[in-house]
Amino acid sequence: MTAMIDVVFLLLIYFVCTASFAPAESDLRGEVSAAGEDAAPEPIDRDDPTRLVVSVSPADGPLVAGGIACDSLSRLAEVLASEAQKDASRTIVLDVDRAARLGRAIDVYDVCQLAKFRRVEFGVRRD
Repeated sequence: MTAMIDVVFLLLIYFVCTASFAPAESDLRGEVSAAGEDAAPEPIDRDDPTRLVVSVSPADGPLVAGGIACDSLSRLAEVLASEAQKDASRTIVLDVDRAARLGRAIDVYDVCQLAKFRRVEFGVRRD
């Protein structure tokens, strides 16, 4: 009987150690509103002081946050942290290029969330 209890405790320790307690990234906090075919999307206004546009280019192109080119995600995090200290209530608009990988866009979204911005939106282009 004690051998069975030992096995149960070893299994319990194994499953606790190998379990992942990180929240799933499938929960991207944000609202997606559906627009009809006849509704024109609002153009991205890069001069609006209440918004900060972050451009996500394809492949290894630079990320541009508010006109400042960032060659890496860590540099983007620094720029966004300084912008968040000024005003964290600004809306971040992600202007993602069609050729950009989805993983890169999600990484930029995560950096914006870590910078403590309250609203992060994806810009819409109708080509």
